[in-house]
Amino acid sequence: MIIVAGIVLSIMYASIKVSYERCIVRVAYAITGLGLFIYVLTEVLSLFGKMNRFTCTATWIIYDCILLALVLSQWRINKMRLTDITHEILAKISAKEYLCVAIFAVYGLFICLLSVRIVPYNWDSLSYHLSRLWFWTQNESVGHFTTSDTRMLGTPAFKEFIDLHLYLLYGKNNDSVFNLTQSVSYLFNILFVYSIARRIGCSFKGGLFASVLFATSPTVFAESLSTQTDEFAALWIFVFVSVLLELVYCDDKLQLNKRGIIRLCVLAFSLALSILTKPSGLFCVAVFFFWLLYICLKRGDNIALIVKWILLVAAIMVITILPEAIRNIVTYGAISDPWQGPGQLVLTFDLRYQIVNFFKSIGYFLPGVLWPSFNQIWQHMVYYLGYVLHIDVDSLIISEGGNYHDSLIYKIENYEYDTATNSVITILFIVISLVAIAKCVWYFICRIRKTGSTSNTCPVRLGYSTAAFAAFIVTCAFVKSEVYVCRYMIAAFGLLAVAISFQIQKLGEYRSKLLEGVVYGAAGLLICSQFIGMTNYHMGHIFVGTDEDRAKAYYETYNMSEYESVYVVLKQYLEDKGETYHSIGLKMDAGAYSYPTLRLLEEYSDSVYFIDVYNSSSKYLDKTNVPDSIVVITFSDMGDMYSEGYSYNGYNYMRDGQLSGRCNVFIK
Repeated sequence: MIIVAGIVLSIMYASIKVSYERCIVRVAYAITGLGLFIYVLTEVLSLFGKMNRFTCTATWIIYDCILLALVLSQWRINKMRLTDITHEILAKISAKEYLCVAIFAVYGLFICLLSVRIVPYNWDSLSYHLSRLWFWTQNESVGHFTTSDTRMLGTPAFKEFIDLHLYLLYGKNNDSVFNLTQSVSYLFNILFVYSIARRIGCSFKGGLFASVLFATSPTVFAESLSTQTDEFAALWIFVFVSVLLELVYCDDKLQLNKRGIIRLCVLAFSLALSILTKPSGLFCVAVFFFWLLYICLKRGDNIALIVKWILLVAAIMVITILPEAIRNIVTYGAISDPWQGPGQLVLTFDLRYQIVNFFKSIGYFLPGVLWPSFNQIWQHMVYYLGYVLHIDVDSLIISEGGNYHDSLIYKIENYEYDTATNSVITILFIVISLVAIAKCVWYFICRIRKTGSTSNTCPVRLGYSTAAFAAFIVTCAFVKSEVYVCRYMIAAFGLLAVAISFQIQKLGEYRSKLLEGVVYGAAGLLICSQFIGMTNYHMGHIFVGTDEDRAKAYYETYNMSEYESVYVVLKQYLEDKGETYHSIGLKMDAGAYSYPTLRLLEEYSDSVYFIDVYNSSSKYLDKTNVPDSIVVITFSDMGDMYSEGYSYNGYNYMRDGQLSGRCNVFIK
């Protein structure tokens, strides 16, 4: 509860004496400040090797007490009472808004209760996301360590910093609380989508449609119930855009006064925390940055001041990410794991690849229950486009893994956390884009023929909608196409949902209310269909059972073979032996589920660490350590490979049992 108290108090302090309309911007400030506190706290405690339950609990209590004192002090200074604040808020919202707030509160409670009942089951989390949490806890530091899977080190880690606090406070008893980071981020993301929609001029109905369109997208919903990072990464993009819109729509120009410095810091820190979480949303940032630059130049902001803003934001970002960059430089000789970042982007100056990659990615979003065979049509279109442009559709430049035919041909509407589709948003995007293209073509035809009204203006203007559509297109074009690309797009989908809602609203204002109603009705039916389907699907993952059943739940969705050939036999061996070891050496292939194994081994050992590692993390291996026992786990069946025993650091270990073709145990 102390973390929840910290979130609530941060928002309360940031929102004192702020109008109802601007409250969400102060929420962005509070979230950024809280995120920065967690980041700095984790880095400082890790620096001294003191990141443990006691220091974490004590620091959170101190943080909450300080915030509570500040809130009460501000209330006393401003002569504010809780009843007056409540009355003021209720007086400013309409009955329909109050109803929506109540529904949202119930929905948020439903999401949180559902998320803590789902055992972590996705492959990434069980192979490296949660495993590094375990090692951080053992080492009392987030510093790099020896590992057979370098994704534990090279993958951006800030979301796991949050999970580390949850793990130290609650997670050792129930690791389902890790889902709450994504769930709470999802709920804040919905609020930001609604707020952004209202800020750019959407009506209450338009803002509500944008938030519902975003919230019920299968990928967005599925990610909120997982231990992945994409909802949390999208949160920082929404914070950035919310503050950016304050600069776009402000009455005055860029300034470096108190308000300007606060906005500058929030922009910089939100970008830095986004990079430290997952940089896939930076394509959206780039597009909106150029839009803001265009607005500033158009209204005549001081160019020297613009340059100062850019340099200050860049400097703050660099300082913030410096600890992680230093760790990566020591480990990899680069500021990031070369495999993790550039390898997932389309990095070529040949725009033909970006064009084909864009259409490939769209194909992964489109499948729906009403058009199950559309995959084949889209697939033929993409291959024909590649033929026309003389581009290999399955080139490694634009393919993360597997060929497009095999990936797409069996792709149907599903609700998995990694591969769920987003057909409603994508269809609306395509329709609005085609209408805009047709209007532009007609406009230029009229210009060439010099016909039509003299007041005829270009139908596309450089406003929010253009920036959001461009951000979505650029992200689709530059993030390598793969079957999992949907979850990298959450921020882009949220910003796009706002733009779509705004365009539908304009359709009703300037063209036809009837047509606007038809669009809302058709989209609403598809949204309801999706919501019912995905709710039923994820309710099926609710865990009910004993601790032994819980261990099985880690594996049963994707990896039951490893459960039977590794976890079950190793658990039986340890129970039969009944011994406790000072240390256990673990040799485990990358990609195997290391987290459940580590949770099992910690019951029988004071420490567990990887041995015989031959990657960039081998420099952290303490070769003076001599484990009491060695457990060897392979990704596939290796037969009788270790029949002659195992040698490590000059000591010979004899095999105490071949538990399976994938699991062997050795003792001195």
